[in-house]
Amino acid sequence: MEILVRSTTSGNGLSPELREALEGLDPMERRELVNTLDSRDSAPLFHASRMGNAEICKYLVETCGADLEQHGTMDMFSEDRPHVVSEVN
Repeated sequence: MEILVRSTTSGNGLSPELREALEGLDPMERRELVNTLDSRDSAPLFHASRMGNAEICKYLVETCGADLEQHGTMDMFSEDRPHVVSEVN
């Protein structure tokens, strides 16, 4: 999933292939997939937001059920250390 999100977050929107693959999944399976952390402890929503792609962020939250309060790590290009993402209280 990380590779697919990274390849579609350049401002071009969600690829038709990725949209079709996600929407072909059972809703619970889709939610589980988009909330899975990658090897760097980042979720697809983190990658899409880091790249500034509001369309993909909205899709991940509204259609796929991405968790807005998910914990993890988000690498920032402008900084030399990762930021820890914690839930909003």
